[in-house]
Amino acid sequence: MDSKQIELLAAKKVKDTIISTDRLRPYINENDKTPIWDSIVLLYKADNHENSNKHLKGSVDVQLKES
Repeated sequence: MDSKQIELLAAKKVKDTIISTDRLRPYINENDKTPIWDSIVLLYKADNHENSNKHLKGSVDVQLKES
């Protein structure tokens, strides 16, 4: 497997894990070469928020890197 495949699989795993929760929504970019944050995870106060700003509690910046 090359490094691109590894990066794509890692991003998918992170997204799949976050999606399995009720209050988190991932916005994970793939193949992004931004030096700092290239993705974000949104945190909602309530389940079944349907991406409503009313229930948005905050966000976490994310940087995925291959090691």
